[in-house]
Amino acid sequence: EVQPGRDEAGRIWISAVSGLGMEDLRDAIAEAIGQAPSEHDLTLTPQEGKLRARLYQEADVLAESANEFGETAIRVRISDARLTTLLREVGRNPLP
Repeated sequence: EVQPGRDEAGRIWISAVSGLGMEDLRDAIAEAIGQAPSEHDLTLTPQEGKLRARLYQEADVLAESANEFGETAIRVRISDARLTTLLREVGRNPLP
């Protein structure tokens, strides 16, 4: 029986009923076009609420915590290209 997801040969199987395997397909497409997501650690100021909201909309937020200065440390999974675009759109300098 075939299970949804990526098999040993690199093939991706998707269930039409449950949709299982779609995340594996998205990851494979991103890898193929050079936009595979990676993890990024960011520190956001209290004034960067718009960026925080956009990250929740467009990235996988893996962790978030606030410090005593009101800054938010956030770890996200998103492609480098998309993160750079988001940072520019909210007026923040892209990462080095």
